[in-house]
Amino acid sequence: MWKDNVKARILVGDHYERIDNRGEEPFNAQEFFVQRANVESKQTKRQEKSKRHFSNVFETLSRHVPSLHLDSRKGEHHE
Repeated sequence: MWKDNVKARILVGDHYERIDNRGEEPFNAQEFFVQRANVESKQTKRQEKSKRHFSNVFETLSRHVPSLHLDSRKGEHHE
């Protein structure tokens, strides 16, 4: 933000003056933050989309779970 030398102004007395940016590469903080927000927004949308996709995918058990019963009636065994 302090590197902005395109739109930034300095308060001198009762008025604002442009920053002398001769010899420096132009840097616009507003454009920088807009670009950064767009990149982060795209990443967030991509992550949310993948979460929605993978929430519908069946995940198999990778280990035996002894407390998992397919039959809700306890004590009854079917052969």
